[in-house]
Amino acid sequence: GDGESGSVWRWSDASGTLERLLSVPGSASLGLFFEHVTQALQMRPLEDEGKVMALATYAADTSAAANPFLRWFSLTTDPRGLPVLRCAIPPGRMAREVGRIVWCTPREQVSRLAQQTLEELVPRFFSLVAKATGCGNFGYAGGVASNIKVNRLIRLAPGVARLEVCPAMGDGGLALGAALAVWRRVSGARPEPFSDFRLGTRPGDLGASAAQVAQRHGARLQHPADIALAVAERVAQGEIVMWAQGRMELGARALGSRSIVARADSLAARDDLNLRLKRRVWYQPFCPSILLEEAPSLLADYRGARDLNRHMTMGFLTTPRGRSALAGAVGPDGSCRPQMVAADEREPWYRLLAHVRSLTGTGAVINTSLNVHGKPMSDGPAGIVEAWLESGVQHLALGSALLSKEACPVPAAPAAVPCFSTP
Repeated sequence: GDGESGSVWRWSDASGTLERLLSVPGSASLGLFFEHVTQALQMRPLEDEGKVMALATYAADTSAAANPFLRWFSLTTDPRGLPVLRCAIPPGRMAREVGRIVWCTPREQVSRLAQQTLEELVPRFFSLVAKATGCGNFGYAGGVASNIKVNRLIRLAPGVARLEVCPAMGDGGLALGAALAVWRRVSGARPEPFSDFRLGTRPGDLGASAAQVAQRHGARLQHPADIALAVAERVAQGEIVMWAQGRMELGARALGSRSIVARADSLAARDDLNLRLKRRVWYQPFCPSILLEEAPSLLADYRGARDLNRHMTMGFLTTPRGRSALAGAVGPDGSCRPQMVAADEREPWYRLLAHVRSLTGTGAVINTSLNVHGKPMSDGPAGIVEAWLESGVQHLALGSALLSKEACPVPAAPAAVPCFSTP
């Protein structure tokens, strides 16, 4: 309702205040543009933009000069050197103009043109801000901040020293930032930096009621001495395991509290996971969680602490070893969206990855959110168990308990829709 699609603010540590530097008008919204492309491709707007980003990988490269979308936008500077983003297509015409291009262009090529538009404009926007202000450290959230391939290019852009993207990558991250700013103003105290985005309710041991679950549903119940080792052994053998430990994470990304895990180097495990549970489109890759100490050998553009990515918010290219070790979670362009997990023996998630490394040679797993297709993740044990029972996954690590179905058939493929014709 404010007529803006974005803004840039500078934090003053001395005064404890935020100063608005510039705003981007709603008429030049890159998020709205990408939403129109998503809808024109017959995908769900505000939901499937990630699929557009993934599909773009399968198209041929197009020069910037030949990109019709890119010609709609201009990026100049004001007298202070700050960026000015404008769009020649009014918002009321945007859907129609996007539709004209979609009508005569293959879907994957449209996706590539839209993705290229963001990749050309957004990193350059950040570089101009850095040059004009002398500040290269950025906190970032909003709809376009969900595009992890653009985030990778921002991270590597000239003048950008560090990029932090909120785990609630969309507008939820903006709301969190606004709440912290108001809290700072009201309390007079500076908020502590977030070290942990597991902000759900404190459940105690999620497996406290596992005996009742096992009895009610005829499941096998175990209480292994180390739940992380028990799950790692099954993952190393190629099995898929649902993993629920402690407080639920903030945002849509599974960060090791409500996760489904499988071997990161296994294409068979990836495909089995898709068949049993996720049923994602074929071109949308899963994501890996890796031990932080493995990042230099797995990721080609990892440059140390400045590239720490604990919350799966940025893309990276893989090394030759990374392409093999993370084969189940790497796109065809060699990119992935990793969560980097620092060493902490108190954390079951770290211990799981460490055990996987001792068993397979690489501390990495495919990590996707613990939910069935079309449903949200659950905070409490009842919803977690419901998702497990509905899925084709055999094992559930629920707190200290390991629940296993006695038999776990692969769900039958959906019935074909009959095709009718008239003589």
